[in-house]
Amino acid sequence: MRPVYHGRDDRIREHCFLMYLLIVIHRYLMERLREPVLEEFEIGEETIHRLLKELRLITSKPSDTNKPEFVVEDKGAIENAVIQCLDLERFIPETDRHEL
Repeated sequence: MRPVYHGRDDRIREHCFLMYLLIVIHRYLMERLREPVLEEFEIGEETIHRLLKELRLITSKPSDTNKPEFVVEDKGAIENAVIQCLDLERFIPETDRHEL
């Protein structure tokens, strides 16, 4: 929660609400990932945070086609498990879904 650099009461309440919302989202994600990822691969929450932060979607356009291709960079077993568990495939355009 800290440091709170807001001077007005309404801004402080907004800050507290957003921090609370972040904690709720974090707990939800960790509970969804606990059994299929955290326990299976015997890793901690810090590793999941790092993997999610470093997850990259690459867009390329081969010269022989007119359609772009989308690929998730450096996917390993853990990244695949996280993508499938959180249903992140829905954010990747259709052209790459067959590779997941």
